[in-house]
Formats: sequence, C-alpha cells, structure tokens
Amino acid sequence: MAVSIRKLNKLIEDNPNNADYYVERGEYYSKKYQYDNAIEDYSNAIRIDANLQETYELRADAYIKVYKYEHALQDCTTLINFNPENIEYYKKRINVYQLIMNKLSFIAEDCERIIELSEDKGEAYFYASKVYDGITKKLKYLEKAIEYSPDNYECYKYRVQLFENNYPEKFESLIDDYNKMIDLKPDDANTYLKQAALYEKLKNYDKALGIYQYTLDKNIDDSALYKILNIHTKLENYLTVIEIAEKYPNDRNVFEYKIKALKAISNRNSEILKEYKKLAKSSKKLSNNEYYYEQAKIYESLGNYNKALENINFALDNCKESCYWKYLSKRAIILEHLNKYDSAIKDYKKLAELKFVDGMQLLIKCEQNAEMTEEAEKDFNKLIEYFSEYIDLDPDDYPLYVQRGKFYKVFDYIDKATQDFQSAVQLISVILQTKPFNVENEYITRAWLYKELGYTNKYYADVEILSSLHPYNKMSNTEIIALVDESYGIVETNATSLLKSGRKVDF
Repeated sequence: MAVSIRKLNKLIEDNPNNADYYVERGEYYSKKYQYDNAIEDYSNAIRIDANLQETYELRADAYIKVYKYEHALQDCTTLINFNPENIEYYKKRINVYQLIMNKLSFIAEDCERIIELSEDKGEAYFYASKVYDGITKKLKYLEKAIEYSPDNYECYKYRVQLFENNYPEKFESLIDDYNKMIDLKPDDANTYLKQAALYEKLKNYDKALGIYQYTLDKNIDDSALYKILNIHTKLENYLTVIEIAEKYPNDRNVFEYKIKALKAISNRNSEILKEYKKLAKSSKKLSNNEYYYEQAKIYESLGNYNKALENINFALDNCKESCYWKYLSKRAIILEHLNKYDSAIKDYKKLAELKFVDGMQLLIKCEQNAEMTEEAEKDFNKLIEYFSEYIDLDPDDYPLYVQRGKFYKVFDYIDKATQDFQSAVQLISVILQTKPFNVENEYITRAWLYKELGYTNKYYADVEILSSLHPYNKMSNTEIIALVDESYGIVETNATSLLKSGRKVDF
C-alpha cells in the first residue's frame, strides 16, 4: 500500500538520516512529475549512503526529465563503476550521450563494451547499429549483426531503411534484402508493398505491377489494387484503368481512378456523370446533396462553371450542417471563376461567421483577386486584430504568434512575420527548459520556425534532438525532416486557443 506524502514527510522529519525514506519520497515526486523535488530527495539519500546503486539510476532518470543531461551522465558513469558488467547501464549512458550533441563520439566505446559483454552478438551489433550516429559505422555494425543473426528480419528491414534514406542511388542493391525479408515473413504485406514501391522508383513498372497483383491475388493486402490503378494511371493506360474499375463497381477509391481515366480520354462529361449516378444508385455511398456536390466539382474541373454553380446550388439546398462549410466554400470558388466577386464575397463572409480565421483568409484573397485593395487591407487588419487581442490576453501562448506570423507571411508582411516567429521560438525555448515530458510538438514547431527564419544550424540541431527523443524506436533524420516540413508548424489553421471564443463577426 502506497504511503501518503504527509506520512513520508513525517517519517523523514522523525528519521532525517534514513536514506530509504528519501528514496521513497523521491519516487512519489517522480510519479507526480515533480522531478526537481525528486532529485533533491535522491541526492539526500545518496548523501546518507553513497552505495545506493538503485538511487543513482532513479536520479539519472529524473535528471533526464529536466534536461540536466551532464548530471545524468555522471550518475550513469557511477552506475557503470558499481557494476561494469551490466549492459543496461551502458545503454542508459548511450541514451544520455544521444541527448548531448557534443557527446555523440563517446557512443562507440560503450557500443563495443556492450558487444563484448553480450552473449547474443547478433542482437548486440544490431543495437549498436541503431544507436550509433554515423551512417558508415551503422552499416558496418549491421553487417556484423546479419553475419551473427542471418535470419533476423529486423536487421534487413533496418538496412533497407538506411539505404532508402541515405543512398537513393543504390536502391537496386536493396532487392535482395526485400527477397530475404519475404522469405522470413511471407505474409507481411508491408514488405511486398515496399519492394513494389522500390521497383516503381526504379521505373520497373512490370515488376511492381507483378508484386502488387500477387499480394492482391493472395489476399495479402487489398490496398494493392489502388497501387495497380495508380501505376496504370501514371502510365496513361486509361483503358486498362477503366477495365479494372468495372470489376469493382462499389469501391469509392476505384471509382475515383475511373473518373480520372474518363476525363483523360476525351473529357466525356456524359459518361462521367453517368458513373456518378450509377455509384449513387448502387452503392448508396452518395447522398443527393453529395452527388450534386461531386457533379459540381466535375463541371468545375471541365471549366463549365455555370453548370458547376447550378449543381452546387442544388447541393446547398437542405444540406446537412456538417457539409455546409464545404459546399459554401466550393460555391464561392465557382463564383470567383465566373467573376461574380460580390456574390463570392457574401459567401466568404458567411464562412467567416462560422470559422473566422479560415473564412477571413479566403475573403481577403478574394478581395485581392477582385482588386478591392482597401477592403482587403481593412479585413486583413481585422484578422490581425483578432490574433492580437488573444495575444494580449495570453502573451505566453506560442501558437498564437505562429498563427499570426503565418498570416503576415501569406500577405507579404515579412518583417512582422519574422518578429512573430522569433517570439514563438523564444516562448517554445522556455517551455523546453521547464516542461518535463511530451515535448515532441514543441521541438517540431521550433524546428519548422528555425527553417522559416533561415537558422539552418539550429533547425538541424532540433532535428537531431527529435531523432534522439526515442532512441530505441529511432526515426531517421530524413523521416524527421519530412515530418517537420509537412507539419506546417504543428498548429492547424484553427488553433485550439482561437476556438474558445466562438466569436461571430459583424460586417
């Protein structure tokens, strides 16, 4: 039964030289994320008894939580001195080395020690390949891991990942690894799909199609059907796409490929619309309103904006509330195509009443397209004022600065965008110094901001930190860079902090 904090305080007051009570209270504080208090208690316990091996481990973990990596490193080294045969202590120290940029070179020595101590050399070399920083050394360790454990599926999987991220010019050398992975796990759908994707990158479409067809025929992965259709579409084999699609009349994704093929062949509008009617009737996947909305999109893509407007008006009649924003924004876009800016602006103003930030951004762009400069400037100032009011209320809410900075940049106020991005960086940096856990989003956002600001070295430093946050399930730097670049700074168009007001705007 857990002892209450009040009782622990009393026990320590009555027994100030009992190290066990300090350790127990330290563990209590750690569970409550009060790591500084936990560190103080662990330190008191060690002061009383310097041989408390487990306490050094607990304190090292707490130091990591508050980013005091050098202190954690000292405790890890003490643990190794206590027990130089304990592999887990070396792994813990490697974890800390990964968190300190200028300590990465020390990882190699601990990796060699782990390999020396391990009975399973294959697993030890594989671990070393995962944590070591240099790609050349990673691959050397991995070769040794495969030599000792030739049937370790994860080794081949990791080698494929390393080559894909670092040596795209050597893709062809990965085919043997994929074949070995398939031999080891013949029912693993992901391996087949990745091997086929590799053949696609090599432009060997026949091989790719053969693998996708095999996985489809063997019921390994039904998604291979869409890969097949995608390749035929890419190769402009439109009749083949239509022929395959005829076999799956109720599959919405297949239907989309068929529509693309019909469009590409000769803009056969009547056939396209006939397909929508067939789908709506047979599969019941499209409501009447959704059917008209889809027709509006088809007419829009064909440049027949009057027909598109007619259909989107049908879609808007009696549409469900959940679809209203989507249909109304589509109508506004179609009205812009028809140069009916006054009507489009009325729709954008309605959208702004529902989602102020999104609606105002669309409204301002429409006013700019219509060369209504004064109105666009006026509404832009409304949008900025909206963010500024919230920043005044909560000046430490970094997503607000990120959002306002994005809008400044969209509308070419570069200096002001830079100021907001710099403010966001400062706020995030404070959070990262004080927040004990769940900081991935902050690092991703800061990395994105560094890239926007042109701070290349700092951008890559945050990428390295993100790579080391979960060292036992480590993403490659290439994957993290893609994650950061696609995140758009994590904050979505409607930041949570902007949704709390439900504000309606009077025009």
